[in-house]
Amino acid sequence: MIEPYWQSPDRVATLYQGDCVQVMRAMPRDSVDVIFADPPYFLSSEGGTTCQNGKRVEVKKGEWDRKRGLAYMHHFTGQWLIAARRVLKPEGTIWITGTQHSIHSAAVAMDQLGYRLINEIIWCLGGGTNVYADTAKGVGLVKIKDLAGLDHKSVRLWNGEKWTQLLGVSRTARAGNELTITLRSGEKISCTPKCNFRTWLLHW
Repeated sequence: MIEPYWQSPDRVATLYQGDCVQVMRAMPRDSVDVIFADPPYFLSSEGGTTCQNGKRVEVKKGEWDRKRGLAYMHHFTGQWLIAARRVLKPEGTIWITGTQHSIHSAAVAMDQLGYRLINEIIWCLGGGTNVYADTAKGVGLVKIKDLAGLDHKSVRLWNGEKWTQLLGVSRTARAGNELTITLRSGEKISCTPKCNFRTWLLHW
């Protein structure tokens, strides 16, 4: 049995430090009520980028997060899910965090291993909604609330296919803090200044 890294005086809480698969393999079968897993998202790669403070930056979390292809990710995910399945009680539950880069692999692996999906939760992270814009400062991500302070004539937004001229940013009657972007194409985008990016949490 692996020695605990730390244990509370009343032995209610115990921490183990090490490879989670090896630790779980040393634990008794059907002995865990709840598992919360935050596995690698495999975002770190040559040329891999993310948004940080409104800017596009390279992702370099470390070797443990390095992207090695779909086959490797699915094998890695399956190995720790097999170990988790063995120690989880029949009436137990598991929560898994992830982004769209990794969560679908986890969902497929869990379905293959006989887990039963109960809920899929969208977790909204703070930071405000960003749009891809061409402004006087250049091309990049800009928060919707910050567009209100720019000269609309010099702003274009990218909709995934083409650039569209921004006509204005206004507040709606439905909510005092709700903003609506009006584009020359006739499109309108409405949201609160604190609309957020999404990540995913699976509950099985």
